[in-house]
Amino acid sequence: MEFKLNDYHRNISDNDLLEDILRVASNLKKSSISQSDYKNNGGKYGVGTIAKRFNGWTGALQKCGLMPNKKQITVSGISKTDMISDLQRVAEKICKKNFYNV
Repeated sequence: MEFKLNDYHRNISDNDLLEDILRVASNLKKSSISQSDYKNNGGKYGVGTIAKRFNGWTGALQKCGLMPNKKQITVSGISKTDMISDLQRVAEKICKKNFYNV
């Protein structure tokens, strides 16, 4: 049995992250991809990292020139996934596991 370490992606440039999103979208022949599409089709980096860098998954798609699909956008123009990520980020900042304990 061989033990192999996973690649440790530290100090990845914004450009590398965006190029990887475009690579996955191109492989899938899609003009928009979801986080699940990215994770399940060879995305190299964590979707959380990408979302943090670009103010959400939608921001990353837009930076790549891809458009989020209708399911990714709410009436406010912010994706549900991005809202949840932001709530989790705020909860972490105030050192709470959830907002019920605030």
